[in-house]
Amino acid sequence: MDTGFKEKLFLQSFTNDDVYEILKISQNAAFKTGEFLFKENDPGNSFIIIISGNVEVFAINAHNERVKLAELFSGHIIGEVSFIDSQPRTANVIATSDVEVLLITQDMFEQLEKENISLAIKFIKEMEKLLTERLRDFDQLLIDFNAVKIDNSFLQKISTSNT
Repeated sequence: MDTGFKEKLFLQSFTNDDVYEILKISQNAAFKTGEFLFKENDPGNSFIIIISGNVEVFAINAHNERVKLAELFSGHIIGEVSFIDSQPRTANVIATSDVEVLLITQDMFEQLEKENISLAIKFIKEMEKLLTERLRDFDQLLIDFNAVKIDNSFLQKISTSNT
């Protein structure tokens, strides 16, 4: 399945003990197909690790059209940007199948920092890697988009000069 990102699964580099510690501070939640996990402009005080199921991340553009940003599944993380900067959500996330997740709020993460600072640091470093991968992917999309714009502009100039 195309994830929309090249990222690896978020908990992949964590040990079983690490995952157990994360499970202790997190909250399980379930969503049915068609339910929203997040909506654009919701408060950004938590993030989610998908345990099972699939979600679609999308935004509504200026023309009121739905723009699919990604399809994510078990092992992926969502909501991390708003979690980090405490700003409202920038996209919608909807379950495309029944979904089970781990929810981690800022308060829960602060508890992890108090109980196991080295794990909290590892967690942040993994989040950094994920965000960097997404930024690089976005940069490449912009480069590709601008190349297409330039090619189209060039083709239009050629076609008008040949008439």
